[in-house]
Amino acid sequence: MTMPSPLRTLAGNWLAGAFLLLAAGIGALWYSALSAYEAAVLRERGRELQATAELKIEFIRFWLEERRSDALVQSNRPLLAIAATGMDAGAWPYGPEALPNQLEQIRKEYGYEAVLLLDRQGNRRFGAGKIGEDALAAAAKAARAAMETGQTAISRAYHSEAGQQQHIDIDIATPVADGRRPDAPIVGALVFHLDPKTHLDPFLRRWPAPSESGETFLVERTNGELTYLSSLRHADAEKLKRHAGESSLPAAMAARGGHGITEGIDYRGVPVLAAVGQVPDMPWFVVSKLDREEILAPVRREALWSGTLASLLVMALGLAMLAWHRRGQSELALTQQESTKAALAASETRLRKLIDNAWDLLVLFDRGMRIVYASPSVEHQLGRSLFGETIASGTALVHPEDVGRVEDARKEALAHPGTPRHFEHRLRGRYDHWMIVEASFTNFFDDPDIAALSYVGRDVSGRRWAEHALRESEERYRFLFKLSPDAVFVHWNNVVLYTNDAAVRLFRAESERDLVGRDWHGLVAPEDWPKAEQRGARLAGGGEIFLQPAEMHYRALDGEVIEVEAAAARIEVDGKPAIMSVVRDISERKRAEAALRASEARLQAIIEHAPLGIAIVDAKGRYVMVNPAQCQMLGYSEAELLGRSFRDFTQSEDADQNEKMALEMLEGRLDHFTLEKRYLRKDGQQIWVVLSVGAVRDDEGQLRYFVGLLQDTTERKRMAQSLIESEARYRFLFESSPLPMWVFDTDTLAFLEVNQTAIDQYGYAREEFLAMTVRDIRPPEEVAELEQVVKADVRKQGRIWTHRRKDGSLIKAAIWFQDVDFLDRPARMILAENVTARVEAEQALAESEARLRAIFDSAPVGIAIADAAGRYLMVNRAQCEMLGYSEAELLQQTYADITHPDDVQANLDLGARLQGGEISVGSIEKRYVRKDGTSFWVLLTIGLVRTAEGDVVGSVGVAQDITERREAEARRLEYARQQRDTLVREVHHRIKNHLQGLAGLLRQHMHEQPGLAPVLQKFAAQINAISIVHGLQGRAEKGDASLRSLAAEIVAFLGSITGTQIGLACPGGGCLWAVAEAEAVPLALILNELLTNALRHGTDKTRVSLSIECDESRARLVIRNPGRLDGLDFAGGKGLGTGLSLIRSLLPPAGVAFRLENAEDGWIETRLELGPPVLLPIPQVQVVSLR
Repeated sequence: MTMPSPLRTLAGNWLAGAFLLLAAGIGALWYSALSAYEAAVLRERGRELQATAELKIEFIRFWLEERRSDALVQSNRPLLAIAATGMDAGAWPYGPEALPNQLEQIRKEYGYEAVLLLDRQGNRRFGAGKIGEDALAAAAKAARAAMETGQTAISRAYHSEAGQQQHIDIDIATPVADGRRPDAPIVGALVFHLDPKTHLDPFLRRWPAPSESGETFLVERTNGELTYLSSLRHADAEKLKRHAGESSLPAAMAARGGHGITEGIDYRGVPVLAAVGQVPDMPWFVVSKLDREEILAPVRREALWSGTLASLLVMALGLAMLAWHRRGQSELALTQQESTKAALAASETRLRKLIDNAWDLLVLFDRGMRIVYASPSVEHQLGRSLFGETIASGTALVHPEDVGRVEDARKEALAHPGTPRHFEHRLRGRYDHWMIVEASFTNFFDDPDIAALSYVGRDVSGRRWAEHALRESEERYRFLFKLSPDAVFVHWNNVVLYTNDAAVRLFRAESERDLVGRDWHGLVAPEDWPKAEQRGARLAGGGEIFLQPAEMHYRALDGEVIEVEAAAARIEVDGKPAIMSVVRDISERKRAEAALRASEARLQAIIEHAPLGIAIVDAKGRYVMVNPAQCQMLGYSEAELLGRSFRDFTQSEDADQNEKMALEMLEGRLDHFTLEKRYLRKDGQQIWVVLSVGAVRDDEGQLRYFVGLLQDTTERKRMAQSLIESEARYRFLFESSPLPMWVFDTDTLAFLEVNQTAIDQYGYAREEFLAMTVRDIRPPEEVAELEQVVKADVRKQGRIWTHRRKDGSLIKAAIWFQDVDFLDRPARMILAENVTARVEAEQALAESEARLRAIFDSAPVGIAIADAAGRYLMVNRAQCEMLGYSEAELLQQTYADITHPDDVQANLDLGARLQGGEISVGSIEKRYVRKDGTSFWVLLTIGLVRTAEGDVVGSVGVAQDITERREAEARRLEYARQQRDTLVREVHHRIKNHLQGLAGLLRQHMHEQPGLAPVLQKFAAQINAISIVHGLQGRAEKGDASLRSLAAEIVAFLGSITGTQIGLACPGGGCLWAVAEAEAVPLALILNELLTNALRHGTDKTRVSLSIECDESRARLVIRNPGRLDGLDFAGGKGLGTGLSLIRSLLPPAGVAFRLENAEDGWIETRLELGPPVLLPIPQVQVVSLR
């Protein structure tokens, strides 16, 4: 009878307290994890905001520098100094409207509200655009500041009225100097009045990703108040008034000198996360912010479902504990009731057991000759109980010849109550055999306690058949001898007397005659003769009659040596002594065991020689196993690492992240993670590693331990630190113990815990195991001995027991144990090794290979083992999926077959360094080619597998797909290149504008001063050629200018200033060449000078032509004009004018061929052949400039 567990009888208050404590723990754990998640999200979004703010600050700094440069360039116009000194407009060189037109042109081109010229006293002289009186006073103040310092000044922001609206404006003032006078005194100031929102809003409003609250704005601190210089997303910047002393306002924090990431309340009163910073050399501050609610919205959703799940878990736990308590109370009451009934039935049970366990047949008949009782031995011996049947059923089991004798005895017994009537008869048994039974009938109808006719019978078949069995014994022995699957032969005095058929097969004989009479030594290998003779002597001397099996080497008749297991016994044959040997061929078993050992050695070699650090860590973070690579990586011995926590070797900055992920894994929210972190070696050095951690859990999901794989990435981190900081790759997982283990209660023998291997090998589910005792996995004949051994003080380790699986099959298991305390009760931990492999070695070999395959297939990265020639021996599932091949297909290839052709040599070089001992483990970034022909990038880490003598027998490679990482890096570089190109195009555009303005001034001077026209025309053409280059480079994706566009614009400009149409022959789409950025300006000056000379020195300038011919290797430019050359040596530099001398000095050293000669038709022909590196191919897709 099973008593209820004491735990179920505990008081309800205790259970309620335990439930509340557990619920509080779950709640605290949930809150802690949620807080850590919120902090991580805020840090990540904070870094994004910081990057956005820094980008905006850099743009504003560049914009200010550009405005200062523009102001400085514009202030150098000579007409400004003339106008500022008060000269009458009628006396100006270019007329009274020249200066207002120039100021209006500047205002429109740069988008200013107004452009003002003020004299030395700050009075307005001239201007363009509208400006109010208050704004004019502010502009005069800025102008006086610029004139006092002699530097360009940018005013503080101020409010101005424009119609019915109020604006926030700033002024840029630069001094104007009179360059006509020797000391160039400052005679006035040029002021640019502008609305900063117009210029800065388009960029500041851009946000990296869709957001409902994200915005960036610019503020300035003025007399303790904040002035918003850019538009706001949720308010009117002009009307918004906030104080710089507000403690929680991010804009106020920035104005007080704050920098970096901060939290606060924005101008709407909404909690935000913001990044603030100051524009260099300006009292301007940039604020990039996001609503905290928007940032934490994903966290809130995660918190909702996880909190709901935790609440449901607590409720389910509470209901389970309540049900448990009530069941305990019910079981206690039932137990008390059952104990009373058990005491009353104890007496009857003892009597019934005596009858039930008797071997005699006992049957009681009522007066109707119906059976009212049959003892268990009736069912055991006859095959059915007969209870409730009539006497006819019993008579049917009696031998027909004995029915009359039985009926006579029954009638005699009925006629003589109380007197037994004995007789003997044959009775059909349960196996349809006839038993010889001694029986008796006794009439007890007069006895009120019995009131029945009793039949008592005893099986005496054994006595009757003993003599017959003795006669058949010898015949059975001969039968078994002949048909035994093991070889049996009888010999004496070294001569074989008898053999069986198995011996004939074992020794490769034709028949028994080949063995009988043969000297016994001829069947034993010579090296085992001493051993065989010693065993024979032990039997022949009479000291022993049986020898245990021993492994020996026998020799077949064809000379083949056979490994056998031989047992021997001393017997008598026809009254004479002899020795019987029983021999079993174990050659196949030996080969299977050797293969098993080789497989286990390969698995051990993988761990010992793996190029990655492998460690097993318990739930408290302590190392319980490390491989040599881990020890070498950290500089500690294995003994120094075991038992210590991973925190002891982790850089303090990385410990929090590591512990956070470990906690999430411990809580079951993660199954694995990959982390890039730093370790501290024993010698104090810091190393970077990629740590991949997997969880090994029991069936209930509880963490048993962590399995970590470490790859040393210090060298790669040193070479590309910025890239590695963004990486976190998930790496390797490992498997649990390959041997069954369990823990059982030494008092009740109940299972307390089992591992997954035990579940797999024995076939029971975990729940089934925990409901059983260790008796249930033992055959009945071993249970009594098991109970004695459990209680014994001295126990043998490694003892082999017979275990029974769920399917009923039996296995042999070697048992190692250790007494432990488990859940406050005495228990014993068992390690069981299945040693059935000695007779079923082939099955054990297959299981070992399966375990190895499981380790490979569970890894998240590709793992492959190759032989010394590079041919794959083993590949895991991840490797097959990565390459698109099946395992069978990969095993037919070498690493070179799947490596990109461009990377094969690098792979060979790394292998040579490993073979030469220069490095023990090597890594390389290379490309693999999939089965479908596509290629992808991997980080391949290789280590060699060597023998004890140092010979290389193969290699182990671990491949991690890094295609995504490389693509991300390529995108980052492409984004940086686009940003650089945008800036370069902007600079080219500005330079072009300034050069075109200068060329326009020169053209104006040409019309006003015809005497200087030739000189001014030459300079204007050269300046325009340079501006054309910058204009083309500003529109191109890179800084390269199209050759066709460059020639067309120079021809058009020269035609416009000379009034001559220059013929241009150029294929519309067939000349896809661009001029390299470094050579664009020199080539533009050369073309300009050649065309100018052709127009100036030719006999007919209306017939000047330029043709361009292009092919795949170069471009040819041919300039033709009527005329003739005399006394000119271009190569020697003789007879050259100023123009040709300039051309000779500007020609690039490579990629150019120049020839100037008289053609046969009376024309001068100039040929200019261009090729790389002066020319570069133009991409098919043209990118239009953002400007």
